[in-house]
Amino acid sequence: MNTVLTVDGLSVDFGGRPVVHDVSFSLAAGECLAVVGESGAGKSVLVRSLLGLSGGTVAARKMATPREDLTQVSERRWRRIRGSQVGLILQDALGSLDPLRTVGREIDEALRLQTRLSARERRERAESLLESVGLPEPKLRLRQRSGQLSGGQRQRALIATAIAADPPILIADEPTTALDVSTQARILALLQDLTARGTGLILVSHDLAVVRTIADRVMVMDGGRVVESGFADDVLDHPRTDITRTLLASVPSSKPRGERLLSHSPQPLPVQRQRTAAELRATQISVSFGRGTRRFTALSDVSCRVASGRTLGIVGESGSGKTTLARAFLGLAPIDSGSVTLDGGAWANIPERARRARRRSVGYVTQDSFASFDPRWTVGRIIADAVGRDEGGTAPKSRVAELLTQVQLDNALANRSPATLSGGQRQRVAIARALAGDPGLLVLDEPVSALDVTVQAQILDLLDDLQRVKGLGYLLISHDMGVIQHMSDEIIVLRNGRIVEQGEPDAVLSRPSDPYTRALLADTPQL
Repeated sequence: MNTVLTVDGLSVDFGGRPVVHDVSFSLAAGECLAVVGESGAGKSVLVRSLLGLSGGTVAARKMATPREDLTQVSERRWRRIRGSQVGLILQDALGSLDPLRTVGREIDEALRLQTRLSARERRERAESLLESVGLPEPKLRLRQRSGQLSGGQRQRALIATAIAADPPILIADEPTTALDVSTQARILALLQDLTARGTGLILVSHDLAVVRTIADRVMVMDGGRVVESGFADDVLDHPRTDITRTLLASVPSSKPRGERLLSHSPQPLPVQRQRTAAELRATQISVSFGRGTRRFTALSDVSCRVASGRTLGIVGESGSGKTTLARAFLGLAPIDSGSVTLDGGAWANIPERARRARRRSVGYVTQDSFASFDPRWTVGRIIADAVGRDEGGTAPKSRVAELLTQVQLDNALANRSPATLSGGQRQRVAIARALAGDPGLLVLDEPVSALDVTVQAQILDLLDDLQRVKGLGYLLISHDMGVIQHMSDEIIVLRNGRIVEQGEPDAVLSRPSDPYTRALLADTPQL
């Protein structure tokens, strides 16, 4: 096959600090090369250097497409290469698309800069692109802004923009991380269709099951170096290095409930703050939004419970009602009918002042911990604010230190800004904050979806340890079936606000009775 990209001896450094060392590879037309590794391995810096966007000093013996020597490119020329020769798909479609511009204008700008098409031809091309990436009603989508689209629709619009000028090389940096399994399957099918048409694809992903599904070759990075590479089946079935073996061992579906994912994960220190049994129960609840003809039913006749020491896993497509259920358990979503109780007492549809005394009984950990922090505050202040004040009007530093210890962070981080922490460290801070009120229950809404596989494993091991030590009950929402399988004592499958399947993980995942559950499992990539 024709080679569309050759890289030999690529190195990148920031202020004399090397972050990518002597990396060499090639990419053929119609081939998918997956780049994997832990956070900080140099994956994103590597692929961004192929677009002139690394932000560091780039040196290479050779870095070239058939049309261009990329080592001799000016910034002005890079602006012409991006989009025409190399396209880029980022993880965060919402952040990548201008919220003030329509999808049509996004695509039109790419075509205007990279082609000589007339305005009419650009409109026709934009509509054709949206149709080719599987967006329904493309004429309507052209007039919509990113905030009016679902996550999967936004990602398709971003892909349409990236391939507008038909680049022979496409870089996809974690393109399916935040998507549910059904939407993820459709995006992967779209990427496979692009490679079948001859596009060379470089995929950065922490999801090894996704890599198994789509990649022809795999390149494993660690410390800025390529430590292993080869055909996907060879690397994933017969890993030669410890780092690759650790990545594979970190996949949650590889271990049963209660077994640690990483043998080297630190054990938590014993804690004295044990809680009595706690229970959060929903009984035939229904929740709707809007009025009249615009009224939308988010949950319909849902019953479930979260109890001490147990994990209830919730799965389903985007819009299935998962987050609405979490908000109902948090007392943040008014219910139309049914009841939500905490330890037997009314919890939903009561005045907040009546809930306030028990509010600390339920903690909350979101997917994007960084967005939930005040960027002006230190880690210590974020946790202290959740701890509250003692009789002297101050938050005891000893309690902040205790919480940091429980989530296996050094107390020295209390003086740091969250912006200086890694993704895994920030998520530990979010868990520490959720534990500040000494809750009996935690609502975990996609708590590890944005983390690479080994950091994800560390957080899941931590949550398991905390549950054993403190007897916590978890409501766990995740689009990752492996995470749900590894962590849950019971699983609920939601579709259009209704429970279509409920039971123990082995029964639901091995012998699903509902066609929708079977479809979800069929869409789930397998390692």
